[in-house]
Amino acid sequence: MSTQYIRGIEARDKSIISEFSCIQDCPSLVIHHLMNIGNEITIFSPEEKMQATLIPGCLAKVWLIASYRSPQVVFRADSAANITRGLVTLLVRLFSGATPRSIMNYDPQFPQVLKLEEILGTQRRNGFSSMVNTFQLEAQRFIMRL
Repeated sequence: MSTQYIRGIEARDKSIISEFSCIQDCPSLVIHHLMNIGNEITIFSPEEKMQATLIPGCLAKVWLIASYRSPQVVFRADSAANITRGLVTLLVRLFSGATPRSIMNYDPQFPQVLKLEEILGTQRRNGFSSMVNTFQLEAQRFIMRL
């Protein structure tokens, strides 16, 4: 595995942490910023919002489409809820453009640093874990094809 891609993920993780650094101690501002971040992604068409692209285990509906453009995985995502759309947008930022192996081997740091587990509540926190797992399962699917 190329360390260049792990470094890329680490840099993107640090960038996310930096983006929230001035507001991380104010949960309402973190939530507001997450909702704004969700506006960055393109809304999926009705044809893309199907059972096959739905991430299991999330309170709100979340859809993920992964494609492989050697040597990188490119992700697109959408959600029916604003906060969840912001969370999945952060994961798209973090993992899109990385190799499948680097995605599989990386544990995102921004959730712990930003104390998302305290802000999100149990159900949304569990959903976020499902999102991370699904991104990594998609990467594993590409590894198995290589």
